[in-house]
Amino acid sequence: MSAPVVIIMAKAPRAGAVKTRLVPPLTPTEAASLAAAFVRDVFKVAADIVGECVIAYSPASGRATFAELLAPRTDLHWIEQGEGD
Repeated sequence: MSAPVVIIMAKAPRAGAVKTRLVPPLTPTEAASLAAAFVRDVFKVAADIVGECVIAYSPASGRATFAELLAPRTDLHWIEQGEGD
């Protein structure tokens, strides 16, 4: 039997690009901070339960953002999400 893996699909938490329906009452920067907190929380829970996580990220330039956000973890697996639906 294979070990379970969780795939976390996320958009890089950049001001003006995430959680835009919360602006206002939040500022774009606050909305991006909230999105970053959600990613960290989801990752922590998934990693605690399953151990192995794959980060399916967008945009293509977002990998560095997630690597920094989820540091010091270096054992992550990465999948770039494609463009479109």
